[in-house]
Amino acid sequence: MHVERHGTGSPTVLLEAGVGHHSAYWGVVPELLAATTSVVTYDRRGYGRSPARRAAPSVASYLADLEAVLALCDDGPLVLVGHSLGGFLIRAAAAAHPERVGALVFVDSATENEMDGLPERARRLDALGPWLMLINAGVAATGLARLPAVARRVDQEFAGFPPRQRAAIVADQASTRHWRTASAELRAYGGFRDHALAHRADPVFAKVPVTVITATVWPDAMSRQLGMSPAEYRDQHLRSQREAFEALAPEARFVAAERSGHVVQHDEPELVVTEVERLVAELRQPAG
Repeated sequence: MHVERHGTGSPTVLLEAGVGHHSAYWGVVPELLAATTSVVTYDRRGYGRSPARRAAPSVASYLADLEAVLALCDDGPLVLVGHSLGGFLIRAAAAAHPERVGALVFVDSATENEMDGLPERARRLDALGPWLMLINAGVAATGLARLPAVARRVDQEFAGFPPRQRAAIVADQASTRHWRTASAELRAYGGFRDHALAHRADPVFAKVPVTVITATVWPDAMSRQLGMSPAEYRDQHLRSQREAFEALAPEARFVAAERSGHVVQHDEPELVVTEVERLVAELRQPAG
């Protein structure tokens, strides 16, 4: 798999991306954190510069691949940072390797209760996700995703990312493999959610520092699709995040990303960096 390492020092920060994302989608966060400590990013199989998947995504296949990534990390504590689905993934990693975990940061993470309190239409739209990814794969196969308009849209949507990373995202739009991998991960989503639920009482989550960063800015079009106002959806999202993580880690720190949509690391990278650096400093303090 494609793995990148930035900076030096302990603890190592491991960044885990969400569905349809890979190392490029962390933007400037790795570079900024590398001034403080070592940072590891990677592309899950089927994304970016990693090879294609060998089997359907699952907790077991994820943890098997994670072993290769952990082998490249220094011994000692890890700060696991997960965005979106990556939140479920770092929970699986923590449950499998509690002895390696120094702290956890959830960046607008997936949660087991995220559909609670939403209208039924939200569940119907959510169920369409894997099929929409396959439609995107079909568009990519036609070559239409290589049109200049696609690059312009990516440049606007990810204007805060460096050119090299925007170019990688443009390439994703034209990759059938990318979209098929995203579809497969969405189909496997329930398995990751069920694993998170089954391990919610694991001691590791109450023993290590946990920070939860939650997005607060949502497109009007999305809230209209759900039959809610943006304010109603914002309040519901904040509430579900707090309920989920208070059950997981009663001492969790909650941070609202007041200028961010779902991809907080793009909209407010400095917020993500500040929260991770705070935990790095805490872990470097002498015990006792």
